[in-house]
Amino acid sequence: MKNTKTLLLAAVSALAISTSPVFAADEVVAKVNGKEITTADLKQLEASLPKEMIQRAQQKGDIKGELTNQLVDLRVITDAALKSDVGKTKEVQQAIERAKEQVIVQAFVFEQLKSKVNDQAVEQEYKTLKDKFMKEVKDKKEVKVRHILFKDEKNANAALKRLKNGEDFQKLARELSEDKQSGQDGGDLGYVLEGTVPEFDAALKSLKTGGVSKEATKTNFGYHLFKVDDRRSAKPPKFEDVKAQLGARVQQKAFLELVKRLRDKASVEILASTGAKK
Repeated sequence: MKNTKTLLLAAVSALAISTSPVFAADEVVAKVNGKEITTADLKQLEASLPKEMIQRAQQKGDIKGELTNQLVDLRVITDAALKSDVGKTKEVQQAIERAKEQVIVQAFVFEQLKSKVNDQAVEQEYKTLKDKFMKEVKDKKEVKVRHILFKDEKNANAALKRLKNGEDFQKLARELSEDKQSGQDGGDLGYVLEGTVPEFDAALKSLKTGGVSKEATKTNFGYHLFKVDDRRSAKPPKFEDVKAQLGARVQQKAFLELVKRLRDKASVEILASTGAKK
């Protein structure tokens, strides 16, 4: 019963925010107060729910029946809510207007940006940043480095002793590092450009490829033990590795340009002393 309630609440939330396209009418699987529920409705619900909830429903062996029941329950609640007077209250009417405005704004922004946010724009952004990168890092080196991070120097020194006794660096990083993200990957920080973190430079210069710290290095993050895996001339990241970030960057730039253009055309008066720009 608890899982059914959880799935129903998720269905209400998911359908409320879902932007999935409307599926074509298909086989009718149920009717509630004369209104049809079709397999297309089931597909739309399935696409909008978290994967974990779908997996739990699949484990019961009848995903179609489970989803049908959720939509029946949802339709019953919806019909009751629409027949009630709650939709006439001032608060609900205001919320409906805000939701309506949000949908219209999202559609407008999408329409305005779709010609500016595309693969060609992302590739051009990569080329621009790549050229800038190569000019700024000319003749610089980068080091592929691993680290184990500690907040306490005593713990760092204890781990250093274990390294000196021959224990594996990556194993200790997974076990001990307080940087959990890199720790689970054996302390891997990837390639670090010279000059990015001055404290790193001083510690890494004395290490040969394959070398491990002989003492802990203190930074604002804590105490580090390092291992150098590789050294090479600085290279820009591969396009595939940064495509998603560049896409977000292009989208943000296009959005800010749109806002500026609209604001320049609008009549704006800042009446309160809020510090907002005019």
